Amino acid sequence: MPAEFDPYRDLLGIVTPTRPPDHYALLGLELFESDRKKIEDAATERMGRLQDMANSKIVDHSQRLLNELSAARRCLLNAIQKVAYDEVLRTKSQRAKLSGSGNQNQGTVSWKQQPLIITAVVGTVVLLLLLGVFFLRRPPDNANLIIDWPPGDRVGGRMYIDAKPQELPLTEPLRISVSEGPHRIEFQRDGYRKIEQRIQVAKHTVRLKLHWIVAKP
Repeated sequence: MPAEFDPYRDLLGIVTPTRPPDHYALLGLELFESDRKKIEDAATERMGRLQDMANSKIVDHSQRLLNELSAARRCLLNAIQKVAYDEVLRTKSQRAKLSGSGNQNQGTVSWKQQPLIITAVVGTVVLLLLLGVFFLRRPPDNANLIIDWPPGDRVGGRMYIDAKPQELPLTEPLRISVSEGPHRIEFQRDGYRKIEQRIQVAKHTVRLKLHWIVAKP
């Protein structure tokens, strides 16, 4: 009898039993991977794989996985969100080890230490998340580049300034601070042609409006 369809296993090759998989497993990365290029490359490769295999039978599954991959990429490329997410994973792992211990002495330690560990970690995570939301939503005070790019269209999106990848804060419109002088900006979005802009930043604010064109298959 054929095995039940598992989109994580059958579309992304994830064989670990945890469902849903954590962000690292979803992207095929080592746990707590910190190399930003590896994270970016893994997300791009997997999202491209899903787009190549999309058809009417699996379109719902592939779209859901694309959304999950995009969310994982955004989280792991954001320093504050990554620290908070890693703490959550470590807490779950610690709790599993403590609850699964059969040794009496270890059980005593678990009873004494578990509340302190969980309280400390949860408090840290909550604080980091609050700080992350504050700084992500707060536009730079000296922002001189404004981009009309709705947050909903930024899913799977990437932006490069002079070939350097940029964070995409949750501001509306997108506000960024860049140095004065010439810059080459490239915008990428899954399923669309890339947009390239060359701008000259001086004392005034530069505003860009993006017009996306669907990429031909």
